[in-house]
Amino acid sequence: MEQAPALDNVESPALTPLPAPAADEPVAPTDEELSSKTAEPDPDWTPTENPKATIVPGQMRSDREEVPAPFTKEDADKAEVAEARLRMSRNATACQIYWPSWYNVCGEIKAKYDSLGGPGSFLSYPSSGNIVNPGNTGERVTFLNGPIYWSQASGAHPVVNSFLNRWGNHQYEAGWLKYPTTDEIVLPDGGRRQEFQQGAIYVAFQNAIGSAIQNGPLRDKYNSVGGLTPGSSFLGYITEDHKRSLPNSQGQMARFQNGVIYWHPSHGAHPVTLPILDLWASEGYEQGIHGYPTGDQADTGPGTFEQNFQNGKISWPPLEEVAGRTEYEVTMQETLAEGMPTSRDLIPIYDDDNPGSQARRADIPGQPSVCIESGMKNIERTISCANYDGKVTRYETVNGRRYETGHVLYKAANWSIFTAATNFGNQNIPSWKLGTRIEATYAQGSMLAKPTDFILSTGCESSQLCETTGGGNGDTHKLQVGDITEVTWDQKLVDSAAGARGEVYQMRGLIGAKMLHGPATPWSAEFDDLEGRCDTMNVGAACVNNKAFAGVLFSPLTNPTIKTVSEHVFDAQTDLPGNPGAFPNSPLTRLTDETTIDANRNTACPNPPGAPFSCDEYPMASTYQGASLSSNYSTRTVLKSANDSQGGKMSAAYNMMRLLDGDAFFVMAQREDGTFSW
Repeated sequence: MEQAPALDNVESPALTPLPAPAADEPVAPTDEELSSKTAEPDPDWTPTENPKATIVPGQMRSDREEVPAPFTKEDADKAEVAEARLRMSRNATACQIYWPSWYNVCGEIKAKYDSLGGPGSFLSYPSSGNIVNPGNTGERVTFLNGPIYWSQASGAHPVVNSFLNRWGNHQYEAGWLKYPTTDEIVLPDGGRRQEFQQGAIYVAFQNAIGSAIQNGPLRDKYNSVGGLTPGSSFLGYITEDHKRSLPNSQGQMARFQNGVIYWHPSHGAHPVTLPILDLWASEGYEQGIHGYPTGDQADTGPGTFEQNFQNGKISWPPLEEVAGRTEYEVTMQETLAEGMPTSRDLIPIYDDDNPGSQARRADIPGQPSVCIESGMKNIERTISCANYDGKVTRYETVNGRRYETGHVLYKAANWSIFTAATNFGNQNIPSWKLGTRIEATYAQGSMLAKPTDFILSTGCESSQLCETTGGGNGDTHKLQVGDITEVTWDQKLVDSAAGARGEVYQMRGLIGAKMLHGPATPWSAEFDDLEGRCDTMNVGAACVNNKAFAGVLFSPLTNPTIKTVSEHVFDAQTDLPGNPGAFPNSPLTRLTDETTIDANRNTACPNPPGAPFSCDEYPMASTYQGASLSSNYSTRTVLKSANDSQGGKMSAAYNMMRLLDGDAFFVMAQREDGTFSW
């Protein structure tokens, strides 16, 4: 792969050169917090000649030589005795005691220590013997200036100073880096690198804290652009630990002196550098409108670059206006989720015995907070909402070449509130209120210097099915940072449509707004896909968000009469396979065909009891889960007054929530002790 082009306006930070000692002679940082050095090496050290096997006052090595700090005469005499006894043991060649330290150092760690120069090396004297690491994965010996770690797979290697500090932050050999596989490697520019089983640690200069990177596709990409010798790579040294999991749990990233590398399982690993990095960062990196990079930066001409991302291309430069043909490009992504709510607390529960439990939203001072708090599009049958992150990019074409001259990022909120969903008297014209809020959040280039203007319209304005009042009458607005545009409309079915009985009108595509630019440089951003359905099937006429979920509550606490039915539903939801009617996996669906409803009743209760009792079946006869359509049902003899109360509640719920044939809903039952069935 080619390196990213050098940019005249980007200066690489100068690296402070290090001395160039051998790879087995680490340089201790001058920052004491990063240094593991506590003692000086002893270049004149030699084994004890004819060590004493017992302490003989006046004849010990400590009586002839000065004992180096931090050891005491007692330590030195203990070491000499241990040294004599080791020479007479079977471990005489496998282990060594390094007077005046009395610890045994054995095996591969001893061989490595000796190869480095023993006490004369940068490690100085041992401060422990061989220690078996947790899980019996390997061994370590600590020395006054750092440890040597060994495992069967990786061999023995010292880890000191900045490397030890960073490795320790990641739990040493128990962390994701695992065991070291090399000593420190001195790089051509004076920096350092040390390899581990699952990654590496880099130190750009001797006072740096070091940063870790994991082996895998992201590091492979780094290595392919000079990562093994960062001083010669356009990215430079890694400056933060490899982020192995990003907030969206999809990818990884690592930050370097002159850029970043992002990796996504579907798009691979790609560097992003200045100046495109600045533009991408202003959008929120991978969480912004463009998403993850899908290709490396490409040179498109003298001083011009571009790079492909999941949701489009970012180009550089020129950002100033140029003469030529002007074009606009609009991209949008929705930010509210479809599908089932993630919590039962988000399911609106209908309880006509407790009218205060139903929120009635007749005004729209702004988008209903439930849309933002839930993160859902279709959360209540009285509300429909949709939010978007968008981008409008301006291009100029000069001499057959197309340039981006600027762009603006915006957030759009769109909502409708069905105000007639609760009226059933003489009200026969369903209506709703519509609101839209547009806010520009960032602009650059020509879109900052000369913001584009727009008007707002709605699909109802050109429809024969509904009519609109309000909305600013085609007022012109500016898409510029600092300006917030909020517009509301009143909309309704036309009288001729609303007057017909037994009709259903799907309103998707008619409820919502459009941003439209002028005809000379046309562009549009359409978010007129709010859910809505109007009907005259039930009592009166009304509109709702038919894609939203709903629930019905049977509670003896608000309606004592319904107690025996509530207990039956509670037990049936608990005992029947699949828990019919319970959130989140088993909604019921309404049935309106009277013949099938009668068949459900007759199948479940062929011989109903006489007054004052009644046969109650669950799931209810007015659902597609009824007894003639499914063998998964329950029956119980209950008071007729309770069954009548349940029937009245369901009729009211079907009307209030405008549940038509095939619409899904949940049923919740409550006991007298307050316990809910789900």
